Amino acid sequence: MCGHKSWPRGSAGVAALAFLVLVTRPVLSQTRPGEIKHQIKKLKELFPAFENRKNAMGPLALVGDFVVVEDVPGEIDKVYREDSKVLGRSLLDTLALALGNKGYSFSSRTLVSVGDVVNDKKQCRVLEHWEQREEDTPQFPLQSSPFYRDSVLCTSDSTRAAWHGLLSDVWSFRKTKKEPGHSLESAPSLRTAIGTDYALVVVVVATKATLGKALAGDALSGLPLGKTLFGKKSAMKLSFDSWEKVRFPPSVDFDAYSGLGMKLAVIDFRNGEVLWSDGDHNRWGLLGVEALHTLTRDMIKRMI
Repeated sequence: MCGHKSWPRGSAGVAALAFLVLVTRPVLSQTRPGEIKHQIKKLKELFPAFENRKNAMGPLALVGDFVVVEDVPGEIDKVYREDSKVLGRSLLDTLALALGNKGYSFSSRTLVSVGDVVNDKKQCRVLEHWEQREEDTPQFPLQSSPFYRDSVLCTSDSTRAAWHGLLSDVWSFRKTKKEPGHSLESAPSLRTAIGTDYALVVVVVATKATLGKALAGDALSGLPLGKTLFGKKSAMKLSFDSWEKVRFPPSVDFDAYSGLGMKLAVIDFRNGEVLWSDGDHNRWGLLGVEALHTLTRDMIKRMI
């Protein structure tokens, strides 16, 4: 899926190093069938009513938030806004096509924002494309999140606040078998905006860290949260033990977050009920698009 997409790189050297990492870690592109079956079983236990309810949902709105950040220790983080928009919309297209083959239909697909789940207390340098990373950075503006909002779905302060609340809740959502169903309070106020009762919402936060940080993060992945790497926390998301333990705290802070994280939820916008939710993480981030392909493919496989 999306196999025709390639991540732009600023130089042959960076491309070669990124390719080296990908070919020396083939596990990134392989999820054993037994693992997927186990994960599907766990999700069915968490959301036992979803399989029956999905046939009555009708067309869903498909909405998302996608951000790509270059995380450089000791420097201001760089957001690649246009690349984020292109990759985000491509992801929505991929989900719509693949899930259509599993019986889902979508009335619309919209990238609502870029980076609305990122901590807005820190500013990032906003570039458009990865090729600009070697240019003189002061010419690019400093901006707090979000770095883009859709002009149709985000027309007022109240609507923008509702989208921020919803996307943040989807990103940090977590359910256990012992807990009752969760409702996202911002959803009902957005029902008119999406034009339907149900939506599939996907949130992606991707860091394109330097190769040195990625390698060091992998080597130090067993360290506790309080340890630091070049003045930055090596952070728990570098050491997820399994798919079942993946969790994302709200208000993403890149001093404590690395890698590629994806969260997906099917929501009843009449009352905010979360009908289905899945999340996954790759600690190597976007050294290449292979990790994004893998997370997307596995999310699709797990959806019933």
